Amino acid sequence: MVDVTELKVDYFPFNAVVGQDMLKRFLTMFAICPGLGDVLISGPKYTMKERTVKTICIIADHISDDRDKLFLFLNSYNDENLRDKIRTITNEKRLQYLIIPSIENYDIEMIKDILSIWRSEKGVDQSLILIKNVESPEDDILDVDFKVDVRPIKDIEQRIEMIKREREFQWDFKEFLAEFRDVEKNYSDKIKKARKMISEVNIAETLSVELKDKIMTKFSDDPTQKFDRSRMYAKAEAAYQGRRWVSREDIEAALRYIK
Repeated sequence: MVDVTELKVDYFPFNAVVGQDMLKRFLTMFAICPGLGDVLISGPKYTMKERTVKTICIIADHISDDRDKLFLFLNSYNDENLRDKIRTITNEKRLQYLIIPSIENYDIEMIKDILSIWRSEKGVDQSLILIKNVESPEDDILDVDFKVDVRPIKDIEQRIEMIKREREFQWDFKEFLAEFRDVEKNYSDKIKKARKMISEVNIAETLSVELKDKIMTKFSDDPTQKFDRSRMYAKAEAAYQGRRWVSREDIEAALRYIK
């Protein structure tokens, strides 16, 4: 259970984020299934990307049976020893999420090296989260399993409410966290229950064939891995809803994110 009243100021309640439903939904599945795959979260600054990722990692950390911290934010643009550090970090199999924010500040060759080291050393239940503030043709080089496009809030009422909440958070973050204590607890409990349940979720053969056909049609490169990743995502969706069977809606949700 996450006691939000005891957390530090960098914890902004997950359920206090207004809008950004696709990002929040995807990160929820990520918390349920840590080995879901590698993801690129892309969008302009001030769209709550890094803050929301940090919050879901804290939640996943607190509901884990492992007492060690299971996530790490990496900010080392000019570190000459970064490659060795990545290798050491990746070999720490207890780590579940490695997050690299603002990857547009890295040299593209450095990113390629990081990805190469990560994929050769990572464990089964480890995932990489890349956060990018500027879209570019180089995004395709990253070759991740999923991509989440984040856009500024368009609805004026939602924008006003988000600004209001951010100001309240800055004025008195403890009081603000306390306001969301119950809803955050219910949310983290739901994720914890889904984590235990996901291994029991089944997918009907007809839906599995349908998903495979859609993946084969959409992707020519490595469709088998994309099929496995999207099936895992669909199972996480079902578990979150308290179901032991995958629906067609779960599959469609997975296809929205698979890259």
